[in-house]
Amino acid sequence: MEELEIALVRARGPVWLVRAGATPSHLPRLPQRGTGRPVLALGATRGDPRWRALLASTGGDLSETSIERMPDLHSVLLERPSALAAPLHRRDSLERAVRETARSSRVIVLPRLAVAHGGRLRVLVVVTTLHRGGAERVAVELARGLGAHEIEAHLAIMDAPRRDTVESPPRHVRLFDRARDRAGRLSALLALVDELDPDVVSAHLLDGSELRALDAHGARVIAVLHNAREGWQAGTESAPARAFVACSRGAALQARAAGLPAPIRVAFNGVVPSRASGGAEARASLGVSASSLVIVVVANPRAQKRLEKAVGVIAALVLRGRDAHLVLVGAALGDDEPASRLVDEVARARSITERVHRVGSAVDVGRWLAASDVMLSTSAWEGMSLAQLEALAAGLPVVATDVGGADEIARAHPGRYVRVSPDASEEAFAAAIESVGKKRTDGLAPAFTSAAMVERHAYLLDRVARAERR
Repeated sequence: MEELEIALVRARGPVWLVRAGATPSHLPRLPQRGTGRPVLALGATRGDPRWRALLASTGGDLSETSIERMPDLHSVLLERPSALAAPLHRRDSLERAVRETARSSRVIVLPRLAVAHGGRLRVLVVVTTLHRGGAERVAVELARGLGAHEIEAHLAIMDAPRRDTVESPPRHVRLFDRARDRAGRLSALLALVDELDPDVVSAHLLDGSELRALDAHGARVIAVLHNAREGWQAGTESAPARAFVACSRGAALQARAAGLPAPIRVAFNGVVPSRASGGAEARASLGVSASSLVIVVVANPRAQKRLEKAVGVIAALVLRGRDAHLVLVGAALGDDEPASRLVDEVARARSITERVHRVGSAVDVGRWLAASDVMLSTSAWEGMSLAQLEALAAGLPVVATDVGGADEIARAHPGRYVRVSPDASEEAFAAAIESVGKKRTDGLAPAFTSAAMVERHAYLLDRVARAERR
C-alpha cells in the first residue's frame, strides 16, 4: 500500500485504478467539472445487479446518500489522486479510502470505465428490423451462435416491424421502444454502445450516416454487405468501418471496385440444414396434383426479384405441355406493392392466374419446399440467397440467375444448381427447369451452413478486436 501512496502523491495528472482481474475495454475521458469539486469517476461492474440497481435509481450522478450504497469498487478514476494518499497513510483499506475521498468530490459513474470479469469478447449486432429476410436472419444467427465461440453477443433492433418477423434471440434491445423516430433511435443506439461497451459492433443494413455516427462515437464497426452493389444502403461507399464483410466473392469484388475505405473480407451466408416435410398436404391445400410440376420462389415482392418474369416462365412451361404451377412465398411492404401488382397483371395477361399461388410470408417455408419440384430465382442481382441454400439443403434443385454468389454455390453443388443469364428468355429458364427435372438429392455443402458462417464472422470480429488492442 505504501508504494501506491507514494505513486498517488507524485502523480501529475489523473490516475485510473483497476482491481486485478477486472477487464476494461476503453481508455477513460474525464468530463468537465460543473461544481468546482474534483471529479471521482467510477466504473460499474457488468453483470452485478447491485450496480444495475444503483444506476437505475441515480442515473450515474451519486449523492452523499447513494455513495454509502456503492457496491464493491473495481474501477476508479481520480482527478486529484493525492487526496487518496492521506486515508491510505492511516492504513485504511483502498475501498474505504475511496469512499472517504468521495465525500469531498463530485462522484459520477462513467460507462467508459465499466469493467467485467472474464476475457470474453463482447459484440453488439445491430440490424434495422427483424423482417423475414436474409440479412435479418443472418444477424439473428450471429447473435445466437457467437456464444459457441466464447463471444458475448447482444442484438439491437432499430425499427418496429411492418410484416412478419423472425424470432429474436434472448439478449436483444428494441431501440424502437426507446425512441419514436430514426434519429432518436440512432441516439438510443449510441447510448447502448456506452452502456454495453462492446469490443466490436457488427452492423447490418445501416446506412452511411449511421455508420459514421457509430465511428465518431468511438465504436469499432464491422459493416456487413448483404447484397450486390445495387442493394447497398445510401452512403456505403464513403462510410467508415474497421472492415467490410461481403456475403459472397462477387459482392467482395464489387466492394473492391467501389474503393470502400477499409479491408474487405468474405463470409458466406449460411443456413441451418433441415429436411423439408409436409409437402403432400401443402400441395393438396393448393389443389395441385402430385404429378404437376411445381416451381417455388421464396422472395418478398420487389423490383429486384422480377417475380413477373417467374410468371412468364410458368407460361413458357405450359406452352411446352407441362402442367406447371408457381408458388410464391413472401409478402410485400407498402413501397413494394407495384411489384406485387405486376405479378397479378402478367398472370392475367398470360391466362395462367389459376397456376400462380401466393401463400404469403410463411413461418414454415420447409413445407413449401417439400411441396415443390424446383426452386426458381429470377433476380436481377443478389448477394447470396439464403432461400436458395435452404432449397439445396432440402434436396431441391435450383435454377437461378447468374448473379452474386451463384458461382460459389454452383461450384459446391454440381448438377443441382443451374445458372441462367439474367437476360435469358422465359424459354431459356423453362428449358433449364426441365433439364433438372424432379431430382431430389439431400445435402448442403458445409461451407454454406450457419455454423460455418458464424465461425467465419467470429474469426473476423476477433481479428478486429485484437488489432485495436495492439
